[in-house]
Amino acid sequence: MKKWEKLAAKAGMILLLLLLFCILIKKDRQERGMLVPEGEKIQIKDAISLVMAFGRKASLSEEQREKLENWSLQVSEAHGEGESSLLTYGDYIELTAIWDQDRETENTEKDPEKELDQKYRKEDLLLFQDFTEGYQKRLEAFQIQDQIVRETLELLGKGSDASIIDSRGNTYGYENVEAPVYCVAEAYVERNEGEDDRILVLTERKKNSFTLKNALITVNDADGFYFLWSGEEMYCPLKNNEIFQEKVADLTFAEGKALDRKIKNEKVGGVLLGVAEEGIELEDRGFLPFAEDYRVYQLYGSCKESDRTELKIGYDFADYVMDKGKVCAVLLVKDQNMENIRVAVSNQAYDGIYHEEIKLKADCELNLIYGSYGERQSRRIPAGEEVMVDSDSMLVQGDRLMIEPSAASSRIQVLSLKRAYGIPSYRGRMEIVKKEQGLLLINELLLEEYLYSVVPSEMPSSYPAEALEAQAVCARTYAYRYLLKSGLPEEGAHVDDSVRYQVYNNIEESRNARRAVGETAGEMLFYDGVPIHAYYYSTSCGSGSDERAFGSTEDLPYLNTRRISHEEEEEDLREESAFQDFLKEEHPGDYEKEEAWYRWQYEVQEIDAAKMAEIMKEAFSEIYDISVEKRLESGLATVLSVKTDTGDYEVKGEYQIRQVLSQGGEVIRADGSAVTTGKLLPSAYLIISVEKKRGNVIGYTIFGGGYGHGVGMSQNGAADMARAGRKREEILSFFYEGADLVKMY
Repeated sequence: MKKWEKLAAKAGMILLLLLLFCILIKKDRQERGMLVPEGEKIQIKDAISLVMAFGRKASLSEEQREKLENWSLQVSEAHGEGESSLLTYGDYIELTAIWDQDRETENTEKDPEKELDQKYRKEDLLLFQDFTEGYQKRLEAFQIQDQIVRETLELLGKGSDASIIDSRGNTYGYENVEAPVYCVAEAYVERNEGEDDRILVLTERKKNSFTLKNALITVNDADGFYFLWSGEEMYCPLKNNEIFQEKVADLTFAEGKALDRKIKNEKVGGVLLGVAEEGIELEDRGFLPFAEDYRVYQLYGSCKESDRTELKIGYDFADYVMDKGKVCAVLLVKDQNMENIRVAVSNQAYDGIYHEEIKLKADCELNLIYGSYGERQSRRIPAGEEVMVDSDSMLVQGDRLMIEPSAASSRIQVLSLKRAYGIPSYRGRMEIVKKEQGLLLINELLLEEYLYSVVPSEMPSSYPAEALEAQAVCARTYAYRYLLKSGLPEEGAHVDDSVRYQVYNNIEESRNARRAVGETAGEMLFYDGVPIHAYYYSTSCGSGSDERAFGSTEDLPYLNTRRISHEEEEEDLREESAFQDFLKEEHPGDYEKEEAWYRWQYEVQEIDAAKMAEIMKEAFSEIYDISVEKRLESGLATVLSVKTDTGDYEVKGEYQIRQVLSQGGEVIRADGSAVTTGKLLPSAYLIISVEKKRGNVIGYTIFGGGYGHGVGMSQNGAADMARAGRKREEILSFFYEGADLVKMY
């Protein structure tokens, strides 16, 4: 054999031996489970992010928290926190020792770390999957798996505060995470009560697409578009030569970009006659259902998202975007002063707004418009001729029956009703709608003309001019809030004509009332640019309350606890003894000290426990005690304690207390006059003294003051202030401290 052949044979033998050695080593490692695993490795920065979140959420000892922080520092110093810095199995073993400190050792046969010992050497890089399996195990062990969760998110762009927004409108903070946009991603998320959740680690970016239904594209250019979603305006690139703005569209995204946008161009408009959860009613179009995922956008002022409560009943301030016969979006296109109000007229008994029949006539010709929209008919009714409508009438078998007088100054009489002054007559036009509950009667008229009948119905026209003017401002402000947000949207009305809102047209218009409305035309009370809650009531006891009287937690700075007096300062009347002294002492400076309702007395000689139980919706037959448990600083009772044979109960709220304690009979006023009580006692400014027999309450005596809820303007207080020379501006600033008197039109 030649020399070179021998050398080649030796080299081949060496290579063969090396290959055999490598195979034996690999086989040995395979047999021992020590082959370095292949797959995505866990980065140092991701591991630290998850570990620190664990430390924030888990119930750990101070020692454990310190060890976790030290571990994070050590691994970052040893390996760095860059994209190429990866966690070793040895680092992970140190971490699990900290996690499991002070925790009982589990069955080692089921311990995943025991299996990992057969899979890794300490210097081997750890797979992401193996880390997260151990991490999830510790989340469950510490019962925080609902605080750090792994979920799939449909992510949009960055918000104005550098957060990330998802398709559901949720916002997320993020640290050490490349902010993913317009894609579907799986991530670990830290839940944070009271603040944004936080994306800790992105585990996977998916190729799935997702669609935003009925987003608003605010404006676009050749390279992309801005769109509004969940209160944020975001930009997304999408090449397109068509330029447009304020368009509703379905937007589809995937893998960091917009794939498609379906523009919805069909729009309708008209006067809004009703808003329900299911849809809207437009004049001349009828009922239009909402799409399941409809949205409401405000285009005037600063463009923003809104909701259906902002739709203005009786006005055509919006466009309605249609898709497959349904309203998919509402565009609020303008915001103007509203001059008309729509009032649901109560029935004869004032116990509801539905009527069995309605009979009316006018002193001028009436035009009746009836039938289904698209097939409307009209009929002329001569002056003085009666119109009778019931549920079987052909006039209400279609859509709304419109009743319009031929002369703007004429009135429509409703012959089927009686009010305090007789058969009522109404300005403006009428509508009748057939509902399941009966016939709905709506009166639409100018807001100022509405006040002509509200002011005398709520305050005697004989009161001083400045008091009537203050009342007109309060009534206008109160009504305007309901023009902005209807109180009866499904019925297509802003308010009704009862004490549930403001009493309207129970007392006939008067010269003094009309003058007060005219002198204050367009004047309203505002606080921070918003019409105030202009609450008012009949008579104070010398002390007024704030909004907490209604159980409200809303902060209304213009409603304050205060003494209604020109001499005495405010005092704290929460203690029972303090309020009893206040109610029984004389207060020469109180504006209303001469009013009949300033003080009153009520006696129940024989208590009806069954009636009280029925009102409270409880079951008891014997009452052991009744006492005021809690008062506001003004002295108003807000919690009443009733101890019975079946338990101790609390009656909460001034209205409920007045209702529970009213058992019929008469209230004796300060001037000695007797007034039959209704379902409510005059006020909750009261002290109660019970009479017992063999441990049971058999009756009680109440000494009280004032008439009404006690919040806002006392009408008799305003009258007495006016008699003392105060102007309406002074009266209003006294009762609504800090509110601005603004002339709106």
